[in-house]
Amino acid sequence: MNSLKKYLTFNNIRIAYFTLVFLDIICEANDVFFFKYFFKLLIAPTLLIFYYRFSNETSMVYILSIISMFICNILFLEGTKKYYFLAMCFNSLMYLLFLVYTYQHIKFKFSWLSIKIIFGFLSLNLIFLFLMGFHISLKLLPILNLMIFSSVLGSLVLPHYFTNENKAITLLVIAFSFSVVNVFIILINNFYLSLFIFEPLEFIVFTTQNFFFCWSFITINKLNAN
Repeated sequence: MNSLKKYLTFNNIRIAYFTLVFLDIICEANDVFFFKYFFKLLIAPTLLIFYYRFSNETSMVYILSIISMFICNILFLEGTKKYYFLAMCFNSLMYLLFLVYTYQHIKFKFSWLSIKIIFGFLSLNLIFLFLMGFHISLKLLPILNLMIFSSVLGSLVLPHYFTNENKAITLLVIAFSFSVVNVFIILINNFYLSLFIFEPLEFIVFTTQNFFFCWSFITINKLNAN
């Protein structure tokens, strides 16, 4: 077990994660049937290993969110948009429960500004899922994205730039930024260009966003331990 831990370093797991995403995109673009399934199904377990290796405490809520991502990947493979939408809603619910759990149980004190960016991240995803599920026009969504993103970025990052929370906040900002990028990619693909290249981009941005959210959680745990 100790010899295995020697190889499960932060950089090795991070490289493995992004390699899986990259290989999945190549297989998706070239329609390589077996490997397209194989790499997609390995992504969520890799995140789970990452979480167990570097987290200081166990949260069933976060484990459930990763499992829900695993379910999302399976449903994504089946191509059933209705069930994929339900799985995405479940994933967002797990993030919301994780936020409540974090606020109530760990010693690390979130400032109101720190909480704001997490709510911004969650609300953007939930609003997008609502609009996608009920087929409401997404033309006003970029304006909403800019309003949320600018208010969160301006009020959160600058006041906390030189504090101990800087790393955790920066990672959350990156996760939030990827969620904004993903919405724009889906918007362009559905309403303007409909290019096949945007479909794998949706997936890589979604998984990268989850990775940075996981990384921020581990950073918060390390701050708590110190």
